[in-house]
Amino acid sequence: MEKDIECEMITALKKLVLNAVFTNVMKLTTSIVIFNPNMDDLGALFASYMRACRFVSQHYKIDDSVYIIDNNPVGEYRNNVELLCQQYHLSYHYLQSVNNGGYGCGHNQAINVLTSDFHIICNPDIEFYENTIYVAIKEMQDKPDLVLLSPAVVGKDGKRQYLCKRNPRLLHLFLRRFSPTLINNLFFKQYLARYEYRDKDYNKEIMNIPFCTGCFMFFRTQTLNTLNGFDERFFMYLEDADISRRALQFGLTLYLPTFKVIHRWERGSYKNKKLRNEAIKSAIKYSMKWFFKR
Repeated sequence: MEKDIECEMITALKKLVLNAVFTNVMKLTTSIVIFNPNMDDLGALFASYMRACRFVSQHYKIDDSVYIIDNNPVGEYRNNVELLCQQYHLSYHYLQSVNNGGYGCGHNQAINVLTSDFHIICNPDIEFYENTIYVAIKEMQDKPDLVLLSPAVVGKDGKRQYLCKRNPRLLHLFLRRFSPTLINNLFFKQYLARYEYRDKDYNKEIMNIPFCTGCFMFFRTQTLNTLNGFDERFFMYLEDADISRRALQFGLTLYLPTFKVIHRWERGSYKNKKLRNEAIKSAIKYSMKWFFKR
């Protein structure tokens, strides 16, 4: 009899805790910048995002919405993208750029109007794991000083992508983009490995990363508002290095191995001359901005 009463009391207590958790609605927003998107990639992203939202709703009450920023002023994919959003029952806002101001500029169109608790910066070639959002929210709640969370990233083949980095220098960027692999392996292997945090264990937490990958960033929205979003002088490339470095001035950044996403990495600047030139411009701008602040 006493055990039955004890079990009833425990059950009642659990209900009280769950009700307390679900009383406060957390607002989650996500921004995705597209330019002539691959619709299969977007479909995979939206499907996985909805699964992750359903999973987290079992633990927290969330109000989620997605901002899709189309950086192609022609907007020829709008109907297809909106149909896809409706297919996956997304609560979404479609923002059509008048001019293509670049990756950071695109995300800023959403960041400038955010009133959420947490915000995800997401590439269109990302897939969520079922518990991706849940793990991120829980970590943010457990660590009030945490402003930016960086995930463990794997490709579709399951291979790890080493995307945590130290502050970039021109030599890092030059070697990775222009130096032959044989030369790098012979003379710069350790130098480049340290740049990618390969001297650390990616199966463990890595605190205060100065350069978090921009393919997927989980921000406390208040921090993004304080930072005024991305520096729009970077059209593409190193805007993530810049905003990570600035975020560290306001709190902690963290790589968390249990917080995971899948990334179909195209590495477009290695194949496209125009993107390569943008990468070079960004490297110069970044170096000029941070040269005296190392």
